[in-house]
Amino acid sequence: MATSIDTNSTTWTLIGTGKTTAIIQISGLDAAIYIGSSTPAANAVGYSIAPGVPVSVPNLADLGGGLWAKGAGGAVYDAV
Repeated sequence: MATSIDTNSTTWTLIGTGKTTAIIQISGLDAAIYIGSSTPAANAVGYSIAPGVPVSVPNLADLGGGLWAKGAGGAVYDAV
């Protein structure tokens, strides 16, 4: 079941840690995700993604297990 959260384009919003896979869709401008093992700094560079397009992140555990999002609008995600 998907979860919906508010995001903004200036700070990273935690989706979850210790995750293995995720599907995320961010609405609005400046959509980006950050994957790692610790909280990113506000100016950390993430992966830009197309707003409104679902993105699969299949190997979160190999990349640190944590997922953060930012973008004007909100995000819908499912992560396990």
